[in-house]
Amino acid sequence: MYTLRKARESDYQWCRKVGHHGLKPIIERLIGWDQNREDNGFERHWNVHHIGIVQLRGQDVGYLKTAWQSGGVLIEGIYLDESFRSRGLGGPIIADLIAKARRPVKLIVHKTNPAKNLYQRLGFKITKENETRYFMTHANEGSV
Repeated sequence: MYTLRKARESDYQWCRKVGHHGLKPIIERLIGWDQNREDNGFERHWNVHHIGIVQLRGQDVGYLKTAWQSGGVLIEGIYLDESFRSRGLGGPIIADLIAKARRPVKLIVHKTNPAKNLYQRLGFKITKENETRYFMTHANEGSV
């Protein structure tokens, strides 16, 4: 179905475009979109070693950003090109990550992001929340 390849520095602009395109409607509703703020934030958090490029039949269609830590795995983001969203690709990518992790998997999602429903279907529970975000954890106590 899909493969993940290691990101390269040359993927920076493409990842920024895909990530911004996916986040823009959510951020606009919450605090308004400021291109400079978002570009600076992307640059500050860019770490090629945390990114896997999602491919279908050799075509780059999105990326998964994770941070593997001793206490678990943090999903820093999953972003799919617009034409590949809502096509059943995100669920298997996250389910495979949960199975591979063999430890708790955590993420933070904006309250207005419809992906929250996918995360809950995959077994993530809300462990904390603030004004704009849910903090979710998959305990990973067995199979997905």
